[in-house]
Amino acid sequence: ALALCAWLPVAGLVPMKRAIADSYLLIPWLGCAIALIDIGRVVLLHARRLRRPALALVAAVLVAWAAIAHVQARIWADPIQLWTATLIHEPDSPQICRLLGHGHSELGDLTGAVRVYEACASRFGADIFANNLGITAFLAGDYERARHWLRWQLDHHPEDARAAAWLARLPPGG
Repeated sequence: ALALCAWLPVAGLVPMKRAIADSYLLIPWLGCAIALIDIGRVVLLHARRLRRPALALVAAVLVAWAAIAHVQARIWADPIQLWTATLIHEPDSPQICRLLGHGHSELGDLTGAVRVYEACASRFGADIFANNLGITAFLAGDYERARHWLRWQLDHHPEDARAAAWLARLPPGG
């Protein structure tokens, strides 16, 4: 009963506006698994004719949960898969869009990161993506694009010391 009470707030009956809301399910599902195992134990001890169907049901549920957990663990292990899947559920989140760019950058795909950041900037406005664009373009060796975005950042936020420092690191030109 306690497991079900813990599960109800995140059961999807009321949509949540939170990225990765399913992470709240980890502890409640553990309680549900323990409850299911205990029900199976009681059935096995007291109802001889229900033993085989009960074992089959418990085994099927545990196999299904293991398969779901395996798929989810693979998604959580790869930042691009994680933030792509999250962005599908939270399409209006500029922060998650930016985290998808960070995921590309984290895996060394700087060109992919710039592509994602530019798509995010186009969709949500450049204000929170300009620094990421400038720095990532710099690291990718695209100095013209880096210069553009770092100058954009400084035009809109002249106090941004980080953008100024990265702009100063660019080779002369443009």
